[in-house]
Amino acid sequence: MATVRVPILYNGEWTQENGEYRFTGTQIRGIKVPHSTTLEQLVEKVAEVISIDLSEFVISMKFKFKTSSEPLPPMEILNDCDVEFFLEEANSGFRNPLCITYEHRVNIIEPNGDIRAENSPHARHLSWEESHYYPTVDLSASQPEVDRVRIEDDSFIPHPTEVHLHVEDGMVPDIEARTVHLDVEDMTLPNIEVRTDSPPVLTIIQPRCSNNYLPRLGLLASSNSISTNDSFLSVDNLVSNEVGDDSDGFMERQQFSSKEVLQGKLSAYAITRNFEYKTFKSGKNLLVVTYVDKNCKWRLRAVKVNNCGMFEIRKYCHVHSCSHDVSKKDHRQASVKLIAQNIQFKYDGSSSSYRAAEIRQDFQQQYGYDISYHKAWRARECAMQIVRGSPEESYKLLPQYMAMLEKKNLGTRTFLEVDDTNHFKYFFMAIGSSLRGFSSSIRPVIAVDGTFLKGKYKGTMFIATCKDGNNQIYPLAFSVGDSENDASWLWFFTKLRESIGEVENLVFISDRHPSIKKSVSTVFPNATYGVCTYHLKQNLRAHFKDVDVGGIFEAASKAYRLTHFTYYMNEIYKVSEAVGKYLEESGIDKWARSHFDGRRYSIMNTNIAECMNEILKSDRLLPIHKLMDGIIDKLREWFCKHREEAAATNSRLTKWADKVVRSRQTVSQNFRVINLNLYEFIVKDGDLDGHVNMLEKTCTCREFQLEQLPCVHAVAVCRHRDFSIYDYCSYYYSSDAWVLAYSETIYLVGPQEGWDVCGDVCAREVHPPLEKRSSGRPKNNRIPSRGEEKVPRKCSRCGGRGHNRLKCMTPMPLHE
Repeated sequence: MATVRVPILYNGEWTQENGEYRFTGTQIRGIKVPHSTTLEQLVEKVAEVISIDLSEFVISMKFKFKTSSEPLPPMEILNDCDVEFFLEEANSGFRNPLCITYEHRVNIIEPNGDIRAENSPHARHLSWEESHYYPTVDLSASQPEVDRVRIEDDSFIPHPTEVHLHVEDGMVPDIEARTVHLDVEDMTLPNIEVRTDSPPVLTIIQPRCSNNYLPRLGLLASSNSISTNDSFLSVDNLVSNEVGDDSDGFMERQQFSSKEVLQGKLSAYAITRNFEYKTFKSGKNLLVVTYVDKNCKWRLRAVKVNNCGMFEIRKYCHVHSCSHDVSKKDHRQASVKLIAQNIQFKYDGSSSSYRAAEIRQDFQQQYGYDISYHKAWRARECAMQIVRGSPEESYKLLPQYMAMLEKKNLGTRTFLEVDDTNHFKYFFMAIGSSLRGFSSSIRPVIAVDGTFLKGKYKGTMFIATCKDGNNQIYPLAFSVGDSENDASWLWFFTKLRESIGEVENLVFISDRHPSIKKSVSTVFPNATYGVCTYHLKQNLRAHFKDVDVGGIFEAASKAYRLTHFTYYMNEIYKVSEAVGKYLEESGIDKWARSHFDGRRYSIMNTNIAECMNEILKSDRLLPIHKLMDGIIDKLREWFCKHREEAAATNSRLTKWADKVVRSRQTVSQNFRVINLNLYEFIVKDGDLDGHVNMLEKTCTCREFQLEQLPCVHAVAVCRHRDFSIYDYCSYYYSSDAWVLAYSETIYLVGPQEGWDVCGDVCAREVHPPLEKRSSGRPKNNRIPSRGEEKVPRKCSRCGGRGHNRLKCMTPMPLHE
């Protein structure tokens, strides 16, 4: 069925300037309706889109002719023919918006108490000029009960105003839903007479639109932001007048969606107006608050409306007659929940840098009240729980989260293990895009490491990372367990094996944790295990504090030639024989590149895994499913960034590989090449020279075969024989492999409201781990390795060491 797209403009009014009619709407939506739509169907569709209850309001729909040469008044849609005409006009390509206004209904109350609902006359049947005409009323002075009526379009809903009038058939007074005064002395209305014997009642009901509930005020001055959570109403709109005015935002018969909303508005109002109140009575159906000073007359009483959760103010005295000595430095209405509601936007995502001291400072600057550090800290914790949820709930959601993750990202592997009582033990996650990129385009060298979690429950996160052809971090798999022990590492490597399968020439690099070495040999018997040279260097510093052989050890570990390695090891023995024996006992084939059984390429340490630990420093504070959400979001960001970067490269090699090859071309510029045969060459470099076999891609310097990039000798041969360097570079360094590694998209799981999982998954129970974090301030910084030197801080203000710019006391000149 053919449909017509119709833009809807509402929350505005018609105005006339220089003979031209304009509609000043503040909100716009769009609908699609079939050509056969009737007036009733169009009204229902519009009411649904703009959230209007047709039992309380009457909708007026008008549009204007934009193609007309002369200004014409807007045309109102009153019947099915008008609807058909408008849809044909809208379908012609002009896209005239449908301008919507809505007015109250008029209830006619008969003498017997029955209510007869009539539409407001100007909502559909009056012209534009007539709808803005205010009639006058001539009320006889002999009717003292009719004194004065005030109908006001206020942000807060008054009690329906009752006017005792006799209304003739077909005559209903046109009362605009703005400020209209019907005065007995100077206002007249033809054809309306006032009777005293059982008169009917004309009830004007103000519209209850959602705009009455305004966004709550962001408390913090430094943020310059206002949250859109409607749990609390805007104090700025509430307190536009001085204390004691009769329009301070509260009035009798005013209604609120819940008791909590009313309490939140009262608290925000009291904080801004600098007074305190106390709760005199409170229950499910009643709330009575009074001023803390017994001599003050300020008082508010609200009750629950029957058959709904709304609360209505029944009595309100706004007069303050209290002493100014009641004020204190803290405010009793500045509750933890109220502050948390207003600072929660500070903790979106994984950010937790907004500290309790900053909350105190901002609150004091904004309102002049000095809240305690403990209250600020509890408000911070409450705000983070509002945004992120509780850790217990996060563990319950984990099965559903895993199902949605596998559904959104095909090929993703997730595993969850619990104990006999359904308490959490292990969790594993590997995104399908990363797994496929690793198997096709990434060097088979995996660095593994573990780091502690910072949440409520103890735990350790296990990470497996690689390097892409551009020498950038390529995350592969993540896991959560209790601690770094034999069982946890064995479970992690088992699930990793199930995810990546058997990989040829696979190499694992880690610190010297015994559980890792044991698990690798068990799960990956054909893989080669190597030790991180950085951690081994820190162990040397810890065991031999008076011996400095760090520089010599690094040179020995990175040496390609056996002769170079032997030279550096002899130098170490000259410095300390104990250090030399310690290195030999550690396994030279595990840390020395020249003796390594497999291909480490240029990856000598687990720095890429340590970098991931630091990148996820803030995320490790989150509940477990939020932690995984943060990881996936970072992977998505990296994949998008590197995909664009790889697609934009013009070289056949990645940027990093191209830079390395160019630097070797410069070094080999003056090398002399001697031919042995078609594929073998001797390259004179002025040192040990190089014997290059271009067919087997080897060189006696061993750099060619270990890195899979042409060494300086091979580069010289390529220049001498006019060979293409690209043909002798590994596929892992090609731009094609770089593009392919990031070619697939990583999708976020999304909010919980949009999850679609089966009942069996929802029914699965997962409880938090049995062991909680110990009491006291939790650790936020990584645990340094043995012998690791602490790098002193550098001040960005003065350039000094040992402090940062926040604690810098160095006087700075005003002028250079």
